[in-house]
Amino acid sequence: DGSLDNGIMAHEFGHGVSTRLTGGPANSGCLGNAEQMGEGWSDFLALVTTVKSWDDKTKVRGVGTYVTKEDSLGKGIRTYPYSLDMGINPHTYSSIISNSEVHFVGEVWTTMLWDLYWAFVDKYGFDASYTNTNSGNYKVVKLVMDALKIQPCSPGFVDGRNSIIAADQLNYKGENECLIWQTFARRGLGFYADQKNTDVVGDEIEDFSNRPICLNKIFIKKEATPFINAGDEITYKITISNYKSTASNNVVVTDNIVNGTTYVNGSATNGGTVTGNVISFDLGTMASEQVKVVSYKVKSSTSIYSLRQVYDDCEQLDNWDIQTITGSNGWNQLDVLSHSPTLAFAIEDAASENRQDLFFLKPYAVTGAKPVLRFYHIYDTQPGVDGGYVEITEDGTKWTNVKPFFIRHGYPSKLAYGTFVLPNVDAFSGKTDDWVDTYVDLSSYIGKTIKGVRFRFGSDATVSAVGWFIDDVEYMDMKNYNSEACVTTSDGDMECASAPEQGTIIESQASVATKDLQKGEMATYPNPASSTIKVVLKSGTGGEHKLQILTLDGKLIQTETINLLNGENSQSVDVNSIPTGCYIIKIQNDKVYYVNKIIISN
Repeated sequence: DGSLDNGIMAHEFGHGVSTRLTGGPANSGCLGNAEQMGEGWSDFLALVTTVKSWDDKTKVRGVGTYVTKEDSLGKGIRTYPYSLDMGINPHTYSSIISNSEVHFVGEVWTTMLWDLYWAFVDKYGFDASYTNTNSGNYKVVKLVMDALKIQPCSPGFVDGRNSIIAADQLNYKGENECLIWQTFARRGLGFYADQKNTDVVGDEIEDFSNRPICLNKIFIKKEATPFINAGDEITYKITISNYKSTASNNVVVTDNIVNGTTYVNGSATNGGTVTGNVISFDLGTMASEQVKVVSYKVKSSTSIYSLRQVYDDCEQLDNWDIQTITGSNGWNQLDVLSHSPTLAFAIEDAASENRQDLFFLKPYAVTGAKPVLRFYHIYDTQPGVDGGYVEITEDGTKWTNVKPFFIRHGYPSKLAYGTFVLPNVDAFSGKTDDWVDTYVDLSSYIGKTIKGVRFRFGSDATVSAVGWFIDDVEYMDMKNYNSEACVTTSDGDMECASAPEQGTIIESQASVATKDLQKGEMATYPNPASSTIKVVLKSGTGGEHKLQILTLDGKLIQTETINLLNGENSQSVDVNSIPTGCYIIKIQNDKVYYVNKIIISN
């Protein structure tokens, strides 16, 4: 009987505390939203009112272990027992995305508060009487109670964290702020965490960053125009933040102007100067917590771009297949939304149990310096419950999730277990405001052939939404611009940063219409080339071939061995080390040879 379990009795009493304090005693309806942590405060009270003087932070604690016939080390009526050991209790902020049930949401919040409890006990000690106002257990419980009075109606995790920090400021003049930040950041409720809509569970963004001022260092952040066509300008923005407790002296920022770009005269702000291929900014002295921003522009080369290898605009069905696993709400080719030109593959997020697969089955022999898969998509699904993920296969039977290979715009969320009956599945779930370009790094597949890509979508029978749209699927040899900017001070500081997600990615081009090539013909592009040249040919014989680059008078400059398929082939060749000039590229075996003239330019 739960009435005989002290933990359960304390837990239920805790509901009276949290509902009366949040929003004030006359407003007891403040904890009805999806992300509210009522069950969490109740578990926290159950734990702190049953701590023994001989307990320490290594102690594993369950709630409701008496009614489940376990000892106190069991998990009781929760998913995991409460423990600072993340091997025992792995909960982080994003855990709630996969399960919006109120007790589960609450136990994630308790996990964070339990960490905080022991952080305070470690710092200030323990007193079982709670009459010692200087003890760690007294201070942390006081902060949690006062935070309940401070926080807004319908709170989320970020509100709860911020209210504890505010309570520390009111009670202890912020003495413990960095300890609080560090503890919450460990479980994903860090400085940049975002609770978004607290009436929804599934749209949260976790972050493991401590508050910068707590790290007592200078920070640098570099941003770049994320996507361009060859020849466009790129804007670089560099933010310097002095999160040291004292001023920083002689602050200097430097960045390299990358090969293939030229500085746009007069574009540098804050007195930036260019010497050779280095741009520098002398920012002088920066006060504690002062932030300065500098920027400049460069012009990109018209001859450097990503090389298109395989492209499908989703207007035809030739390379596609559809398979139903569960339900009847399948993938369709629609003109409701498209990235280009008129059609896209789409699946509705219906309020029904549904599992559906969309296959892109164009084989791709992976070549190039930076081969990637890119696709455009837009989605609007029930957050954390309905969504999809992407897999690739080499043999058509074994599929690999592309999660480890994302370069840009990967999975934002986890799905509930029941959607695919798989634990902790990351997925495209929630809502995008517009079409998103997702890039998947295929470098580990160089020299292999990918037979297909699978887009898997699943939903449950609760809430309907628009769904998931896929368009413009492409394999390319990606080109991008990025460099590392650094900040130094005369105090000995040095920090560096590159723009995230590969900096600036250059749009792809296909200078050769490979479908027009006849058997035995070869084409090269771009031509002229600066760093990489793409060789496309339709071979009548497969197997090992020798690729050579020679001067016009026959001097051998570069050679390598390649394997060709019987049919369409594409091969990227690195020509970075070859001087500017005109050359012959030749591919041959003992039966056939192919020859073309190429130009190497800066």
